[in-house]
Amino acid sequence: MMRFPITDLLNEQNCHDFVLGLLHPDGLGCPSGHPLPDGQCPHRPVRASVADYRCRTCGKVFNLFTGTVWAGTHYSCAKIVLILRGFAQGVPTLQLADELECDYGTLLGYRHEMQAAALQLRDTSPLPDAVTEADEAFQNAGEKGDRHSDPEDPPRRRANKRKGKGTMANDRPPIQGIVGRDSGEIRLTVCGDTRIDTVQPEVEAKTGTGITLYTDESSAYNRVAASGRGCATS
Repeated sequence: MMRFPITDLLNEQNCHDFVLGLLHPDGLGCPSGHPLPDGQCPHRPVRASVADYRCRTCGKVFNLFTGTVWAGTHYSCAKIVLILRGFAQGVPTLQLADELECDYGTLLGYRHEMQAAALQLRDTSPLPDAVTEADEAFQNAGEKGDRHSDPEDPPRRRANKRKGKGTMANDRPPIQGIVGRDSGEIRLTVCGDTRIDTVQPEVEAKTGTGITLYTDESSAYNRVAASGRGCATS
């Protein structure tokens, strides 16, 4: 979870420090990996709170955004924090672009890059917990281009009212999740359906043998006990 301490981010310098901690948790350094010495003066200012530095070892010029998805951006640190907050909260890109007076295509590109990075870097290791819980949520998808006979009927109210469990084929893919009761860590996967042959491999990949898995009475979890895991309903 990404937390945004709003009261602490009401000025540009605080936003700079927040972004610095996100992009460079081990401290700012040049692209070659040489750390920025404490107290080194900037090579030149770029804009408020952002400055270029010249590496004393290799001579390369760099700043807060060099080597990151934000390289070359003209956004202030405060605007970047608001963009990240909007992405984390699921604010639609068009709404965020209007609110922050940003180019829609630019924001969409940033969003896609960050989503791809999050997917690539997601933790796929088994949960460390001895007790876990599993469930599925169903996400409407793929209907925006469908014609509708009543243009006055809002999409949110129309939704997807197909009967039965959602699947990828009927535009309601299930998102299967397992969470650890002690760690609070969660493992999420978009599945094609909720059949045993689909869900069981996800359970085995996300948990270790000997754990107890609490779930509902879905038949998708009928083989959990046979895989060396306890299974109970809650």
